[in-house]
Amino acid sequence: MNHSVVQYLSKDDSSCGYCKSSNGNVSHGMWAHSLTVGDYQNLIDRGWRRCGLYCYKPVMNEICCPAYTIRCDALNLKLTKSQKKVLRHFNAFLRRPQNINVDTTSDPRGVSSDDVGFKLPKPVMHNPQPLSACEKEITTAYVKRDTETNEELRKRKVTSNDEPKTEMNVGKMSLQTDAKPGVGEDKSKPKCKKAKMLRLERRKAKLQMKGITETPPKEPPSATEKTLEDYINECEGLSKARNLELVLVPACSDESILQESWLLYKKYQTVIHNDEEDECTFSGFSNFLVSSPLQAYKDDDSPPCGYGSFHQLYKLDGKLIAVGVIDILPKCVSSVYFFYDPEYSQLSLGTYGTLRELELTRKYAKQLPLLNQYYLGFYIHSCAKMRYKGNIRPSYLLCPEVYSWHPFDTCLSKIEASKYSRLNDDPNVKSGEDNVNIDEILVLTQQGIMPYPLFKTLKSLSTEEQELVKEYALLVGVSYKKMFLRIR
Repeated sequence: MNHSVVQYLSKDDSSCGYCKSSNGNVSHGMWAHSLTVGDYQNLIDRGWRRCGLYCYKPVMNEICCPAYTIRCDALNLKLTKSQKKVLRHFNAFLRRPQNINVDTTSDPRGVSSDDVGFKLPKPVMHNPQPLSACEKEITTAYVKRDTETNEELRKRKVTSNDEPKTEMNVGKMSLQTDAKPGVGEDKSKPKCKKAKMLRLERRKAKLQMKGITETPPKEPPSATEKTLEDYINECEGLSKARNLELVLVPACSDESILQESWLLYKKYQTVIHNDEEDECTFSGFSNFLVSSPLQAYKDDDSPPCGYGSFHQLYKLDGKLIAVGVIDILPKCVSSVYFFYDPEYSQLSLGTYGTLRELELTRKYAKQLPLLNQYYLGFYIHSCAKMRYKGNIRPSYLLCPEVYSWHPFDTCLSKIEASKYSRLNDDPNVKSGEDNVNIDEILVLTQQGIMPYPLFKTLKSLSTEEQELVKEYALLVGVSYKKMFLRIR
């Protein structure tokens, strides 16, 4: 299945875990039965976020605590003094035996993960009705038909007589078996230059014609400034009293791994967040941090682990001390949640985990240049415990109206003056995806995949129901053309 299947639920309100308002947490929501990583990337770039299988988008001009999507440009990360101190302290802990005292107040990230304050609206407290066998079969058949059609079109391009002559010639040349061998390089002629070198020479010539002397690129501020990787690898080759191992596993992994992670999660929630032990059930943990609508995907152009939802396990001498729950998408690593053993709070594991997730993003960006952003979820300015996110530099906030990104520092004065703010200063700029054609929506039914106009006629949808479908398309943006909408 490589089509997304969603079920839109409209707008709803619930209690707020940040300011404790009884109904101030206003958001649009939908169940995601299945999501491609590309569709989810588009959704988070329009202010959506997932909590298990439930996707929600705060109604920013109505919600009590506006939640702005925040991300960091991982390749241009600027470490602060406090972040460097956390890295040095952790390395010292690995090198030298030290006693660790329980301290539940030392790490800001540990008590400010986004979804701690997010509460599901009452109508959706339980998981959605799963897709029926019939619906799954229909979706799979549709995808297979799409794949076969695309393959036929590709072959037709090569064999069709209607194709341009040049393309046909290329096709014929590739099929020849009696081609004459080449004569090799003509050494009497100068070597061909690379395209990059030719572009540089043309640029230089144009500047000279204008009488402009090209200035050499600026040197880095300090050749000796340590990178994030320098700090993390500082202990390599040295004798250590302890060994830390990071293991990346799919979110739905081995049962024994999940059991160990759940016990750690329960310990974390009861000590750090003062949850009751009977609130931290395995099913609750599984619904929140294991279940994911993301379709795992791997090919030659993906990270070694592929795309999808993962748990990054932090093992100290074989003991699980922390878990980072992340989504790896085409353009980013997105942090979902992070929990750790409270006995190691003095190591600032929340901050350390953020830096290790940034390291992971930077590593993948070397292989896949588009995958260069680290998403920290939501930034809520009225929540003091979230201020640490603004210290991950350079960071950017998403404009809630036109979905453009803006430097955190330039946004700060706006959201301090008004908790809800349009971050894009140009009043003429509009979202490029606001003009939707809902007739392009495909609806998943028990009878098959149906164009929305036909479904609307057959089911005699009311005006209110039709407005709901249009609202869905406006909120999800261009993805509405690719996702199957399940209407109940």
